[in-house]
Amino acid sequence: MSSRVGLRFFQNSRAAFRNAQYRFGAGRRFQTSDAAAAEPQSVFQRLWNSPVGVKTVHFWLAAVNFFLGCVGIVQVGRIYNYHRSLEQSPAEAVKSMEHEVIDSAKEAVAKSEAAVEKSA
Repeated sequence: MSSRVGLRFFQNSRAAFRNAQYRFGAGRRFQTSDAAAAEPQSVFQRLWNSPVGVKTVHFWLAAVNFFLGCVGIVQVGRIYNYHRSLEQSPAEAVKSMEHEVIDSAKEAVAKSEAAVEKSA
């Protein structure tokens, strides 16, 4: 029964958002005389002149975040492979990585507690 309620909610919310674009005029496009007289642009020119294109902070922030995530995934893979080469077993490598993470978290908690006690 609960899945049907969720499905009904999902379908109704989709319809509400679909109708919202027509209420606010987002679904209508108008062509001006300038657009008709302009030369057709290549894909690169449209990307370069776009309001959210390559020249904006929004584009570069997303690109940096994407590559930062990729670097993190690669580093975790390198750490895993290193531990696996030391112990010759994937299960032991994961356990040692788990203990390292737990130990570093406990050290961080101890440091923060010491700083709180020092300030109080």
